[in-house]
Amino acid sequence: MRYSSLHEEKPLAEFDRIISALQSQAKKIECPANKKLTYLRRGVPVCYLILEGSATIRREGDSLVLGVAKGPTILGLTNMLHASTEQYYCRAESVLSVYYISDAKARDVIGKLNLWEDLCKVLSFIIYHQAKYTDDMVAQSAHEVICNNILKLMKEPEEVRDAISVARYVQERTLYSRSGIMRTIATLKQNGKIRLEDGHLREVLMGPLEIKK
Repeated sequence: MRYSSLHEEKPLAEFDRIISALQSQAKKIECPANKKLTYLRRGVPVCYLILEGSATIRREGDSLVLGVAKGPTILGLTNMLHASTEQYYCRAESVLSVYYISDAKARDVIGKLNLWEDLCKVLSFIIYHQAKYTDDMVAQSAHEVICNNILKLMKEPEEVRDAISVARYVQERTLYSRSGIMRTIATLKQNGKIRLEDGHLREVLMGPLEIKK
């Protein structure tokens, strides 16, 4: 499936306007790597304003990774329109500079400042990238899905690549068996497509067009 390039560029101005408007009403929290952030705080639905850092969106129950978010961004905006606070959570993949604000307060600020157009552009970007992420993970062979995840890992900051092995990164995003993932990784390494150090990704020597080979 091909997607239009219309929403590929992150709408930074729109993100910045919304974050600036909400930040004065939000509370800052300490968030080291691997901390779990739920969309309910003391029973109140919330949004997270991530100024810096990287987080993953995960499904409750099996912790399957459904998407990746990098600051500046806002998590939980869709809950203002369709509540799904208990089905998903986010986890910090690096130290985050992050604030939280209740959904109700966020709606109120956005309404008072008439930021609905900015919100639409931000949500369009989020939906586009979620669809693209999903497309990379489905309707393909296991080999292709594993390779796509390895390419994604290579684009992560070095601190993320240092903190997680290739096998674990892929398994958290696919729920494939570890043995199957390890076989594919071993084949890629043997064929000179990737370079590892103690299980951590150091270099990728294949492009997207080579994945099926």
